[in-house]
Amino acid sequence: GRRMNSLFQGGQPVDVAETIAYFASPASNAVTGNVIRVCGQAMLGA
Repeated sequence: GRRMNSLFQGGQPVDVAETIAYFASPASNAVTGNVIRVCGQAMLGA
């Protein structure tokens, strides 16, 4: 099954899609050299 995070929900495909959409938009033009974890952070059981 999915690993749970501190929000008690597993990662969803829509979370990844929204992150990609953000980085494809002009709003992200000042973001460089980052690793983005699309999992709510604080993975439990990782």
